[in-house]
Amino acid sequence: MIHFNAAQNWAVDFSSISLIDKIKIFFTHKWPTDVESVAIHEIGHVLGLDHSSIPEAVMYFETPSGKKKVDLTLDDVNGDQALYGSNPNVNLDSLKRKNSASKSFGLKEI
Repeated sequence: MIHFNAAQNWAVDFSSISLIDKIKIFFTHKWPTDVESVAIHEIGHVLGLDHSSIPEAVMYFETPSGKKKVDLTLDDVNGDQALYGSNPNVNLDSLKRKNSASKSFGLKEI
């Protein structure tokens, strides 16, 4: 089960934050957390992935407030494939170009 804390300041689309809210954020330095980024990260845990040591990875231990991190990195995909195998019909060339090669994906021991 994935639980989202109601006390957290969540956002779905940072571009829709009102001017008044942006002024409040400027003075309080409390940016909302992107709910989609957290959901994708937590689904990774449900699938058996642990935290990655790669800061750009979805499975990195934190997503900075005010940032959206929803694009899987090669590290995220490698971790998933280590658990569930790969699909030969999926082309990962775009991920390979976008991400540096890494073997530090996080696997959760169950």
